[in-house]
Amino acid sequence: MTSAEEFESYYGRPVLKPPVWKVPDVPLYLYLGGAAGASSTMALLADLTGRRDLARAGRLTAAVGATASVGALVHDLGRPMRFLNMLRVFKPTSLTARPSSRSCSRSWPSGGTRWPGRF
Repeated sequence: MTSAEEFESYYGRPVLKPPVWKVPDVPLYLYLGGAAGASSTMALLADLTGRRDLARAGRLTAAVGATASVGALVHDLGRPMRFLNMLRVFKPTSLTARPSSRSCSRSWPSGGTRWPGRF
C-alpha cells in the first residue's frame, strides 16, 4: 500500500469528484424524508394498536418532516420552478421512476406465482 504523499491518480485528476450539491441541504432532505416516512409508518401501527396519542404525534412529525424535506430540496435546487419541473417529468428508464414494491412484490419468495390481490 502506498502512503498518501506517494499516491497519484490517473492523469493527475482527483479520484473522487467533489459533490455538486450544497452540503446541509441534501443530507437534511434525505434525513427528513426518511424520518417522515418512518414516522408515518409508526403512526399507522400506533393507530392500529389503539395508541391514539402516539399516532397523532407520528402523523404530525411526518407532516412536518415531509414539508421541511421539500423545503430543503427546493433550496438545494435553487428555484421553485426546478422542483415543479422535477414533478412534471417522468422518465421510464430512471430507477427512481420505478417503485420498489412494483419490482419486489410481484412474486412469492419461493414459489414464483403472483401475489394474491392487487399491487
